[in-house]
Amino acid sequence: MSQLIRRACGAARIAGRSFAFLLLMLPAAAALPGCVALGAVASKVATVRILPAYKGLPGQSVAVMVVTDRGIQADFPHLQIDTARGIESKLQKAIPTAGEELKGVTFPPDKSPEAIYAFQQNYPDLMFEPATTIAPKLGVSRLIYVEVGRFQTHPESVPELYRGLIVARVQVIEVTNGTAKVGYEDSEMQATFPQKSPEEGVPAIGESKTYQGTLDAFTTTVLERFVTHDEEYH
Repeated sequence: MSQLIRRACGAARIAGRSFAFLLLMLPAAAALPGCVALGAVASKVATVRILPAYKGLPGQSVAVMVVTDRGIQADFPHLQIDTARGIESKLQKAIPTAGEELKGVTFPPDKSPEAIYAFQQNYPDLMFEPATTIAPKLGVSRLIYVEVGRFQTHPESVPELYRGLIVARVQVIEVTNGTAKVGYEDSEMQATFPQKSPEEGVPAIGESKTYQGTLDAFTTTVLERFVTHDEEYH
């Protein structure tokens, strides 16, 4: 009986030391930026606050133009207008919570993605000109200009599987008194879907979901250039 009591007491002392250790760890874990107590220690994930890369949208009238080459147009005929709609929609939805970063930003109805796309169809030769030549003709003070260089929903190496990829040059063209200049440029912005999928792709996602998921990932990436956002680092 005495042996049983000694074992019980020993177990209680071990449990007590473990509990005390957890209590000591809690303040240190809670102090980690962007993390939640001990879960952050275990997962080793840090959340970092990223400021906007471009801060020149407040108080401006904005339009979005997306251009692609003929090959991409043939394979994905709605890509231009779908991408432009996605970017404008996400910016509009972000205005109420973005504070000063998007304060006073307007999207003129006559410069909607549909109107800009119609302009592109009416003036196809103009699409070979630099964005700084096009922007003053649109009647807005900021043009978000997206030139898609690559878009795919299947990996080239394994076309039977699914993995979306888009690579584009994104510029913000600033127009003042009829004169345009490049205010911001990312020469190779890209997004993939699913985000953490292997390069050879994954099965059973489907064409439509891959297309929509890739556009959603890309348009979110564009939005994040204009608003403060969180990014996770492992």
